[in-house]
Amino acid sequence: MSSLRVLYVLADPRSEVEAVRGALERAAPGEFQLTSVATPKEAVELLRASRYHAVLLEVPRCGGGIEEAVRALHDGGPLAPLVLLTSASHAAACSRLVGPLARECLVKESLKTQTLVEVLRGAATRFPFAAAEDARLRDALTGLPNRRGLLALAEGLGVAPGRGRKGLTVVSVDVAGLGAINETFGLPFGDDAVIECARLLRRSFRGTDLRARVGGDEFAVLAPGAPESAGPVLTARLAAAVRSHNEHAGRAFTLALHVGLASSDAPEPGTVEELLARAEEARRRRKKTSSAPGRVDRPLAMR
Repeated sequence: MSSLRVLYVLADPRSEVEAVRGALERAAPGEFQLTSVATPKEAVELLRASRYHAVLLEVPRCGGGIEEAVRALHDGGPLAPLVLLTSASHAAACSRLVGPLARECLVKESLKTQTLVEVLRGAATRFPFAAAEDARLRDALTGLPNRRGLLALAEGLGVAPGRGRKGLTVVSVDVAGLGAINETFGLPFGDDAVIECARLLRRSFRGTDLRARVGGDEFAVLAPGAPESAGPVLTARLAAAVRSHNEHAGRAFTLALHVGLASSDAPEPGTVEELLARAEEARRRRKKTSSAPGRVDRPLAMR
C-alpha cells in the first residue's frame, strides 16, 4: 500500500515539522508522507500540481486570520480534506469552520499522536468523496465556489442576516460583453476574461468575504459585516482594480464589469438567497441603462 500524502501548512521552524513527521512515523511506520509549506498560497500551488490525501493546516500561525487562511485553501482548490491544528485559545474560532470549510479541528495541547493518525487516516479515506463533493460545489474554471457552494458556505459559516449580526452586503457582478469577446476573439479569450474577473474579485475583497461564480458570466460576493453604506466603497475598490488590470493586461480586449448591490440593512433583509436575487436584479437594471454594454474594443469601466 502506498503512503498517504499529507500537506502540512505552517510557518513555524523546521524542527516542529520534523517532530510531527517523527511522531507519525513512530505511531504508523511508513503510512504517511509529510510535505511542509509555510503559507496557504504555497499549499494551493502544490495542490494544483499534485494529489494529496489530506491537508493539515496549523492556524493562525500560518499567517493571516483563521478564516482567511482556511478560505485561501478552500477557494484555491482543488480541495483535499482539511484538518485544522490549533491552540486552545483559538479552538472555538476553528471549530466554527468545521463542516463548511474543514473536516476536523484538533487542539495541540491535548492532542495525542494516535488521535492525529486516526484523523488523518479518516480524512484520507474520505478523499474520493471530498473530491466529488468539491466538484459539485465548485466552478472548475475559476476554482471558486458555484452558486450551490456559495449558499452552503453562507449557511455553514452563519453569515445570514439577522440573529443579531451586523450588516451583510451582497455584490452581484457580470463580465460585460462576454458573448462579444467569445464571438470576436474565440472561446479561450472568453475563458480568460472569466478567470481574470475571478482574480480581481479575490484581490479586491477581504479574506473574510465569500466569492463565487454563480453563472456563465456572473459572480457574487458576500461581505459579512459590511453595511449598506459600504457598497460604494466596495464597488470603487473593484473599479480601481479593473482599471489597473486593463492598463497592464495587454489583452486584445478590455475587461469591464456590471455591478449590483443589495444589503441586509433594508427594512426586510430576507435570506442570503433573496439578497443575492435582489443584487442580481439591481445589476440587470443598471445594465439596461448603461451605454454600449457589449463593447469590447475599449474600457467600459464599472457599470
